[in-house]
Amino acid sequence: MKNNHTAKAIVIGLDSITGLQTARILSERNIPVIAIAKDLTHFCCQTKVCQQILETDTGGEELILTLETLGPTLTEKAVLFPCADTSVLVLSRYRDRIQEWYHVVLPAAEVIEMMVDKVKFYRYAQENGFPIPKTYFLSSREDAVEAAQKLLFPAILKPPYRPSEWRKHTKEKAFKVANEAELLSIYDQYHRWTDVLIAQEWIKGTDINHITCKLLF
Repeated sequence: MKNNHTAKAIVIGLDSITGLQTARILSERNIPVIAIAKDLTHFCCQTKVCQQILETDTGGEELILTLETLGPTLTEKAVLFPCADTSVLVLSRYRDRIQEWYHVVLPAAEVIEMMVDKVKFYRYAQENGFPIPKTYFLSSREDAVEAAQKLLFPAILKPPYRPSEWRKHTKEKAFKVANEAELLSIYDQYHRWTDVLIAQEWIKGTDINHITCKLLF
């Protein structure tokens, strides 16, 4: 039987595999879960492990308004589990408004801003000598031409994040490009939907070499 006096976990982004997995792991440990999702019709929201599922935009200030409404109904401070970068960014920027009701376990705001923004993160990695693939930031076609001339192919072309305008036109998170001409062609087609594109060397390997780490403390 679940302990109703246990502090609740607030899973933000149930409408994703990460959100569903997080909710299931917490529920298996008898931690009561309240979930928040942008799309209640998503198949992940059909789970029965949550005590309550709220619908709101999980990537904007509407999330904070929802948490401010929920907060006073809680018997003790809850722990937030954001399952997407956009949610982490919103919680970080508005943390002062919700700390009365929630444990906001996040690094300093400037660290969050750097890690969520891939351009800032890659620049930080370059400046500190981290072993990352050769990376170029394309803010103009001149940048794209320079990157195309210097990169070894195949390469990856991707936005630092997917703004609404990008998602409106494509579901792709990144493009694998085979040569200089293909890089420039894709740049010409997609650059208008994001402020900057990232061109990066392709790292060979199978999916088994992709490591993901999820921790619950």
